[in-house]
Amino acid sequence: LPVTPGHKLYPNKLVVGGQQAVEKTGRFSMYLFMVPVSEDFNPSDVDPSAASRIVGNIIRHEIIHAIQMEKRRKNQKISRLDAKDRYEKSGEIPDSSDRSAYLGSKIEIDAYSHELAEELLQKYGKEKSLDILRGKINLSDLDLSDQLEEYLNDVPGKEASYRLKKKMYGHIIDLTDRKIYNEAG
Repeated sequence: LPVTPGHKLYPNKLVVGGQQAVEKTGRFSMYLFMVPVSEDFNPSDVDPSAASRIVGNIIRHEIIHAIQMEKRRKNQKISRLDAKDRYEKSGEIPDSSDRSAYLGSKIEIDAYSHELAEELLQKYGKEKSLDILRGKINLSDLDLSDQLEEYLNDVPGKEASYRLKKKMYGHIIDLTDRKIYNEAG
């Protein structure tokens, strides 16, 4: 960093992640993480449609976490802060420095399965996306996010990766059946 022309994030992938938080007041806050760019960054190189798809995928990932907190809050009749604390105490919100544990946590698998299903559909359409999950396509020929590559290479373990692929498959079918996505692009 900073991102320069030729960097793998240049020019559309400058928002690289997000975080859903519960403030002390109980309100949800979402943070988006954007990387710095070099002085030779050319804003006219940005494809607004591609950049907005990437940001939208990240935002929907974080909204899934907010929904998870709300469901626990309602089911257990507790505050949002207590719901978050219970997720943390049970280890369901792992330390992000342990990449395998982070990717293998159920709440991350739920959120990433949706985000990554959308990523595949946006780039490759339904049939090719399903073939990627089935292992029928060489991954080295594809433009995949680091997170998807980690799951497809079993970084969190075979069981967690299988769970993610199964959920992604369901999302791909659901999103195309509802005509949210048809073909790539």
